[in-house]
Amino acid sequence: MKKAFVLTFLLLTAFVLAACSETINAANAIITIDINPSVEITTNASGRVSSVTPLNDDAQILLLDTNFQGKVAIDAILEITELARKFGYLKANSENAVVITTDMEDDGQMNQIQSRIRNRIQAYLSEKQIPINVIDGNAGILQADIDAAQSLGISVGKYRIIKIAMSLDVELTYEVAVEMSIKDLLTIIQTNRESLQDFASDHVRIAYLQLRSNAKAAFHSMRVTYIETQANLMLLTNPSGFDGLLVNSDLDAQGLVDLYSAYVDALEAIEIPSGESYEDAIQAKLDLDAEITAKNDLLLGYRAEFKNIYDQFNGNQNPRTDLRNQAQLVFMNFMETKLELDALVKAYVDAENIPHDYVFFYQNGNLEIILLENFMDDYREVRETYRQLFLEHQVDLAAFEALFVGNMTIQLQTMLQQYQQVLNQFRLQMVQITIEARLGFRYEHMIRQQTQQDSE
Repeated sequence: MKKAFVLTFLLLTAFVLAACSETINAANAIITIDINPSVEITTNASGRVSSVTPLNDDAQILLLDTNFQGKVAIDAILEITELARKFGYLKANSENAVVITTDMEDDGQMNQIQSRIRNRIQAYLSEKQIPINVIDGNAGILQADIDAAQSLGISVGKYRIIKIAMSLDVELTYEVAVEMSIKDLLTIIQTNRESLQDFASDHVRIAYLQLRSNAKAAFHSMRVTYIETQANLMLLTNPSGFDGLLVNSDLDAQGLVDLYSAYVDALEAIEIPSGESYEDAIQAKLDLDAEITAKNDLLLGYRAEFKNIYDQFNGNQNPRTDLRNQAQLVFMNFMETKLELDALVKAYVDAENIPHDYVFFYQNGNLEIILLENFMDDYREVRETYRQLFLEHQVDLAAFEALFVGNMTIQLQTMLQQYQQVLNQFRLQMVQITIEARLGFRYEHMIRQQTQQDSE
């Protein structure tokens, strides 16, 4: 009896351990799912979902009227995968690919969680008889990321989370970020993602981020210029004011100020590109193209039809099947015309040989080009270079700046207020565009739901 009990206990223990080995507790993580909808999941310390962010228009449609907050991460991932299957992004009769990327502070744990998530998605879709290639996004970690993480003395997982946080908060620097906890970094990401939820469409979100980066860059430029001016003034009137910084340095006061001036010059040399220089010339060509004008008018007509059908759909319970069929036909015509229009406009934009990565948006006859040059990375790279140069001379760059920042309170507050006014004005201007975009998502959501019901 005792042997039987021991054997049973060992079997149960083995079973429990095996089950535990398959658990996926992705605590304090950022998990990105790329199908065509791109979705970002942020988890809390318990491995439960704290936020789910649609990263493109398709994801906005996919996640409409969903709420995953508080769910176990893997459950949310599988539910999102199932939504993608139902809405036709993953199909049984075609090749499919899902890219999964996981970022956590502990690299070893990150790789284990990543592997388990991939296996669960693979198994889930195999049961649904969906041919799938689950691609390991973590396998694409660049050597540059590994080197940068090592130089900062942090894990690759934390480095990649810092990069996401810094892309959303342009004031954040490596100096500050490496000292922050993962929880605090995820809070920055979640807070900024929530602010982007105000903008429904891709181009509005990108434009907002670009505007915010430009405004912050202008703020930082004024800040360092002001510090340089104050440093030169102290060099003339009170050079001994630098003595506290120079105790262990091989620099004198003049050399220290000169080094900071070199830093300011390097920042000012950063080119901040703008798409506006291309827009006017291309817009003139577009205005003269009769085919583009005709297709644009067609799109506006389809939008009006959509709105009419949608209003009828909400106000009348009886002829919904007919309305869905009408909406589906209009939607198909709309998407076909939009693809044709985008191809025509892209030919004009490409012909300009724009020397930067860019996205363009042609909406209601108006062209907008957003250059994707991330000059804030250049800014941070310059700062990190000069932070190291200061350290080589046994001087802390932040401590140097702190000598003067206390005297800048009023000026900085004024600049920040001006910056906030610009962002608030932009938000007001984008309200109507956002309303129209969300209405469009509703239309497409309705059509996809009907398609799903018809296929079932």
